[in-house]
Amino acid sequence: MKINYINNQIGFSKKVLSTKEKSANTSRSLCAQQNSFQFPNYSFYLVNFKSNLQEDDLTDEESLNILHQRLVELNKKSKTDNQTSKPNLKGPFYDVIKSIALALDSEDKYTRGHSMRVTLYSILLAKELGVSQTDIEKLEIASLLHDIGKVGISEEILQKPTGLTDEEYEIMKTHSENAEKIITGIKKLENIIPIVRHHHERWDGRGYPDKLQGEEIPFFARIVALADTYDAMTSTRSYRKALSHDEAIKEIKKCAGTQFDPILAEKFIEIQNKIKAAKENPDEFYLKNLKPLLAGSSN
Repeated sequence: MKINYINNQIGFSKKVLSTKEKSANTSRSLCAQQNSFQFPNYSFYLVNFKSNLQEDDLTDEESLNILHQRLVELNKKSKTDNQTSKPNLKGPFYDVIKSIALALDSEDKYTRGHSMRVTLYSILLAKELGVSQTDIEKLEIASLLHDIGKVGISEEILQKPTGLTDEEYEIMKTHSENAEKIITGIKKLENIIPIVRHHHERWDGRGYPDKLQGEEIPFFARIVALADTYDAMTSTRSYRKALSHDEAIKEIKKCAGTQFDPILAEKFIEIQNKIKAAKENPDEFYLKNLKPLLAGSSN
């Protein structure tokens, strides 16, 4: 994702920030106009870290470094604002995180809502597995940011209308390591580094970037891998049509024990009716089923 996209295409965020109230209703309305998911406290603080990203000729590496530095600055500021030893999951810092996810998704019409849906599917699976509230909060942030490393991938590759060459695919694969670079040194995000780095590892050890195998792969990375792949399969891309829900479930069943953790794949298949309902109407499903859960997050 190029920084000029954030500057030019997410300009509607200024409509919120130009008003004193920055109301949640206004934010949600603007969010809905962009076909995005209605996560709570979506206040579009994104414009606050855009001040140093105005150049259109930044290299991909420079974009990575600047985004990292701005997140570091925001993290320090949020410490001062909150004066608490525990991260505030509903504060400005996390609003920025969610805004970054929106920016990443919105750059390409084929990926709009991707990180939001991946987050929804991941939390659904985690709930079914009895994951604790604290860990669900961590999983929410990791799922939202699982593709943040694509900031360092050129638009030519991200938006290519045909399949990638071998060389281009190798570049695309670096987004997992890019994500680690962006969030390393940010204490509030340090516990999600293993998730964003390893969400493309495979159960059989043939994934990337580190070819981890089986239970070497962090548990939450295995959850995000399932959710990410399901959403990719059921979403239309410029070079292929989406699979149906049933076709995607068949693929997950087929790849259990090779690409996916077999136990997690089995559980994902068991809750496929919930997954399908979430896929068909993510906003409504979120508001009815998961908003109360996340709203109860303790700071």
